[in-house]
Amino acid sequence: MIVTRPAREASRWVDDLRHAGLDAIALPLIEIAPLEDRKPIEAAWQRISDYDALMFVSAAAAAHFFFPGANVEAAAHGRFWATGPGTVRGLREAGVPASSIDAPAADAARFDSEALWALVRTQVRPGVRVLIVRGGDACGRATGREWLAREIADAGELAMRWRSTGASCPPSAMKSGA
Repeated sequence: MIVTRPAREASRWVDDLRHAGLDAIALPLIEIAPLEDRKPIEAAWQRISDYDALMFVSAAAAAHFFFPGANVEAAAHGRFWATGPGTVRGLREAGVPASSIDAPAADAARFDSEALWALVRTQVRPGVRVLIVRGGDACGRATGREWLAREIADAGELAMRWRSTGASCPPSAMKSGA
């Protein structure tokens, strides 16, 4: 089995697959890196108390949002939403208490926005603000689906979106012709 996840995640996947008895190797096809311009993330942190929930689409989004020196306590009043176990692990590594995280169970059938929404939709009511933290491409455009943001908007509230990472093709994938 070839694991094409970014290098940081690929090694965990390969280890888990090997422990399950499968032959696995890593071939990362994208590289996740922090944004060169941290001003948007710093601006989000300056307004962190404005948000009732912060939704993270990946462990990488969490890792790059909670930069060294970020004050997790400043967001402690809100909930932290995660789409799956990897993102939960990223939030925990950033110092977010498990009791503040809403995510599908580790043994859930799905780890996506729909599964998360089923758990958190009762938290969204008039006046609730949600910050969606996700990645972007090498050109600076936000990536990912808009489904959850639309659901939040349909519930009558605002979902702000911030990029915390950028992606590019890693040099190793370019050399191999991938």
